[in-house]
Amino acid sequence: MANAIVVLQSTGERIICDLQELREGDEQDGKPICLMMVRPYTLTIEKSQELGPNGQDVQVRFNKWLPFSSDTQFKIPFAGVLAVGQVDAGL
Repeated sequence: MANAIVVLQSTGERIICDLQELREGDEQDGKPICLMMVRPYTLTIEKSQELGPNGQDVQVRFNKWLPFSSDTQFKIPFAGVLAVGQVDAGL
């Protein structure tokens, strides 16, 4: 299960992924360099034609963030992130 939802500064995309902080020398006390998204998927909310089992009229869709890349890890600068939040258990 992914540990974070990231909102990108430039596009406003909502991405669900495992998020890690990379540091100099891969050491705990090393200077932070950037963030790394592991297995990122975009989250989109779509209006549903039918009500779901809980009476909801929306669906959440997951799509591979960069569908034409075979990579599963992507480094992004801290400045490229607008917000980071925990993933809701119901997602």
